[in-house]
Amino acid sequence: MSFLLRKLLGNRRKAPRYEAQREVRLVAGLTVLDKSQLPKQFIGHTRNISEAGLSVVLPSISTEDLIIASAYSRMLTILVLPTRTINMYVSVVYRELIKEGKPESGHRLGLRIVEMSEHDRTAYQAYLRTLR
Repeated sequence: MSFLLRKLLGNRRKAPRYEAQREVRLVAGLTVLDKSQLPKQFIGHTRNISEAGLSVVLPSISTEDLIIASAYSRMLTILVLPTRTINMYVSVVYRELIKEGKPESGHRLGLRIVEMSEHDRTAYQAYLRTLR
């Protein structure tokens, strides 16, 4: 369905996507103002990545936790690459329940990269070049 919409409306993606299955950890609830609140960590994997964002699958997140996590405008995300980890802040721009009977289960999230250190961005871009 999304393929047909892109064909009719044009591809609005800002950067090419590359297939890559890497471990990813999303940390939600990390706030500067409320230090008593413990952050929740969700572990999943990427489906594809681009310079602008990531598509991830979180297999063991409940719908309630997903709604809570999506409410944060920025979440710390830790992407595990073969040679190092990358820290970035992301915002959830898309979420979908993966229906039973599919090869993957859980929730699929589209994440837009909001912020990343220059050092991590350089390493991330170098990794993307290896996927071309």
